[in-house]
Amino acid sequence: MIRLGYIIEGGLKGKLYEINPKILTRHACIFGVTGSGKSTTLKILSYELNKLNIPCLILDRTGEFGKHLPKYIENSYVYIPSINFSLSPFYIWENYEIEERVQNEVFLLTEYCKITWKDQFSPLQTRILIDTLQELHEREEKINFDILLKKIIDGSNKKGIIWKEAYEAIISRFFIFKIGKVKKAFENSDFNEFYEALMRTGIHIVDMSIFEYESIKNMFSLVLLNLLNLFLRKNEITNNPKLIIMIDEAQNIASKENENGILEKMFMELRKYGLGIILACTRPSIINQNILANSCCLILHQILNSYDINYLKNFSIISSNDIDIALSTINEGEAIVKNIKDKKESLVKIGLPEHEFLIFS
Repeated sequence: MIRLGYIIEGGLKGKLYEINPKILTRHACIFGVTGSGKSTTLKILSYELNKLNIPCLILDRTGEFGKHLPKYIENSYVYIPSINFSLSPFYIWENYEIEERVQNEVFLLTEYCKITWKDQFSPLQTRILIDTLQELHEREEKINFDILLKKIIDGSNKKGIIWKEAYEAIISRFFIFKIGKVKKAFENSDFNEFYEALMRTGIHIVDMSIFEYESIKNMFSLVLLNLLNLFLRKNEITNNPKLIIMIDEAQNIASKENENGILEKMFMELRKYGLGIILACTRPSIINQNILANSCCLILHQILNSYDINYLKNFSIISSNDIDIALSTINEGEAIVKNIKDKKESLVKIGLPEHEFLIFS
């Protein structure tokens, strides 16, 4: 069992609050204002999963987990894009037929624009991307963002003004990916080695704090999730957790505007392969509704926004009429916790004495 903390009863610490790890394959969400304890809860969950020999992968946008966990937990592994880890969006589907490969790549690039710019490609921009990628793949050329953009720039010099504007829009969206360490982070590499290490045991942290811009972190997250989506489908069907993915600052890739994205697909389809996903975010109302509706464990730290509190009541896992009062008054490091097996919500003081090195790190 995962030991999360002590249930508070009558203002005093009561019995342990424990979560069956199998619950996590039905996914979990952690919400709370900045400083309320979300990151600490993620650290404790990763520590407890590690004790159970269940591997976890943390998508770390700030560097907090990569900086602290390896100091205290021996089998923690940090992967830094462009330093010891790189992924290319153009080799995820390299074993597919060219037409399907190109469609998947364009879908990924489109999702990147949706979550980063709240925009999509125009039909003309989509056609340009499809034609360019198809030509490069048919020639069996090595491809990265630099090569793709050079090809698009060449094409922009041969068309009229409407086409030129479409070409320029694509170039402006992806120019940053052909520069320096960003270019290096998106070079092709052997994902098999990473995946085999990931599925054995340990806490695996992808530290994206090396990137200055959120847009680059978005792209790297999408590429990684698409690769995991393919690889996990090769697993045997199971009821036991085989991998838990933790995503902090999840609003960046799981916003309510991003419908039918890769993360929503993984939430809906990969439980049977032993995947569990835990998202952490400040506000529930900015998260994709299908993702929230398919989360069978909620860990709610302090939430002050009345709209967010009322929004949570739309989901059947929440039942207490007094939850709006409780969420606005609980202390830092406490949370209201409810999973699908609980009869009612519990107020939990997060952490045990054994977790103190995580709470104060």
